[in-house]
Amino acid sequence: MVKRGSSKYCAYKGLTNQNNVFIFTREYTSVLASTTKLDDKHVTQFCDIILLSKKDLSNRKEISKWLQRFFVQKNFPCVLRYFGSTVNGLGFYDSDIDLYLEVPKDQKRRRNGLLYRTRAILSESLLSKFYDMMVIGAAKCPIVKVTNKSTKVKLLEFDINATHSIGVFNSMVLSYLVNADCRLRQLFAIVKFWAKLNDLIDVGIFRSYTFALLVIFFLQDGEVSYIKPLDSLYEYSQDFHENVLPDFENELKPKCLDLLANMDQIPSTLTLIHQFFAYVFCF
Repeated sequence: MVKRGSSKYCAYKGLTNQNNVFIFTREYTSVLASTTKLDDKHVTQFCDIILLSKKDLSNRKEISKWLQRFFVQKNFPCVLRYFGSTVNGLGFYDSDIDLYLEVPKDQKRRRNGLLYRTRAILSESLLSKFYDMMVIGAAKCPIVKVTNKSTKVKLLEFDINATHSIGVFNSMVLSYLVNADCRLRQLFAIVKFWAKLNDLIDVGIFRSYTFALLVIFFLQDGEVSYIKPLDSLYEYSQDFHENVLPDFENELKPKCLDLLANMDQIPSTLTLIHQFFAYVFCF
């Protein structure tokens, strides 16, 4: 097992193991370049390195649960729901934690005010010793941004919003599609890694979700279609816009199951990677 922090691990600046199994550079648009023949074992090992472990994900979820308990103690009328990479299975070690602040219906018009109250409550806690907190109210999706004060130690960072309920829905759907097959998860992860490596994921450029959608499009429109059109989920997305969050297992998951097709024809991860980049670059 290759451990984070070892000589074999170098995030985003280029990753090479001692046998030159993986070489990632900015000069090559191809994801894979090697002096050794690759197989799916190497891909699995690589994804194990770059993706959050089960323990990492568990720790992140515990943090959001702690925040929820803290808000309850402060009599703050909200429910925190995590979304993004914490949910969809595509989190990297430097991924922040995205949280949606679900508020009672009679509080909807006061969402920005609730964000300022959220910042005030967090500032009263020990978090203020480790983090800077600011409300970005003019953004398309207003958030409380909780960023690390220290430049020497990397701590988990948070974005908390009260308007982007559809993000919870998108993360749940993507989570099922990503985890339906290990080869699909590896494809999503390596495309995201490639995009970060080439500085394509940043504020004002693209979000990581953009590249997840690009992979879904490829899986729908490639030589073989593995995912059906997503229009059957429209009614559920509208419910999320109205802050009516359906139960995933009982309502949304069966709909996602129906989206999968030709799963018995999925090739190896390496084949999928080459097909994806050939498809995108020739589109």
